[in-house]
Amino acid sequence: MKTLVKIEFCFWLGMICFFAGLSCRAEEAKSSEGRPVYWPLTINGYLYDRIELAFTETEQTKGLSDRDTLAENGGMLFISDTMSHRSFWMKGCRIDLDLIYMDAEGVVVATHRMKMEKPQQRSESEVAYYDRLPTYESGKPAQFVLELAAGQIDFLGLQVGDKLEIGISELLAMYRKFH
Repeated sequence: MKTLVKIEFCFWLGMICFFAGLSCRAEEAKSSEGRPVYWPLTINGYLYDRIELAFTETEQTKGLSDRDTLAENGGMLFISDTMSHRSFWMKGCRIDLDLIYMDAEGVVVATHRMKMEKPQQRSESEVAYYDRLPTYESGKPAQFVLELAAGQIDFLGLQVGDKLEIGISELLAMYRKFH
């Protein structure tokens, strides 16, 4: 009899855990509903269908750091609702990247080829590490920033003054919703 009670108890406990897990997964799906995982961009006839979106301060601060690879059709698009002078650095980034600053209309205002920096050394303070990292400035006010795999600026023939169709109105609507 005790064995039967234990089996029944374990069965019901398992069922509770199962349905609790389903409930949690449903909540996760709801919280990301409406926000795409990737934002496809076509630039000069080439499809980049693995562009991640960075809306929040946390997402923008982390960027593509702590990654060992980035697909040629991948990258990250940083969205803001205001134009301002912007700068990026390669803190914790283990891959070379191309950086494209755009204004409110999607016009390229600056490009940079960013090289991976030596990681912070054990004997190096955080301040000393930050101080030695170069910064890559927009030079002019920018609202959108696109990071792509190294070599893509040259491959695409991108230059300052080129206009990229990135879906600005849709991006800004999502920024306001998810920021």
